[in-house]
Amino acid sequence: MLSSDVNAKVDCIRALRERLVGSARALGVPRERVDPLVELLDEVLARLRYVRSGDIVLPEDHNTLVDALARARDVLSAIEDWCWRAATAVAVDLRPEVAVPEVQSVAEWRLTLEYSVR
Repeated sequence: MLSSDVNAKVDCIRALRERLVGSARALGVPRERVDPLVELLDEVLARLRYVRSGDIVLPEDHNTLVDALARARDVLSAIEDWCWRAATAVAVDLRPEVAVPEVQSVAEWRLTLEYSVR
């Protein structure tokens, strides 16, 4: 991997973090849902380094990039989960005859809603 590739990925992940936080705030996702995950992402972002031309790209550089993407995915999943629950709560309020039981994941929530509405 070239140093310019690593640096572009570092910039991209940092921009992604800002977009995720901005989207969470704009959507009204409660801070207690995303802030702990964003803090974990920030810890990984602090370990990212820019690679100068001629420097060797270390395996740790790659692993840190992968860790950062995994943490960003966690933040995105929390936002998605909250949005699906909020949207479903509105749908259920509009159709009071639909009873939606407690679920633990977005996939389970979607499946439950799909079969409840039919």
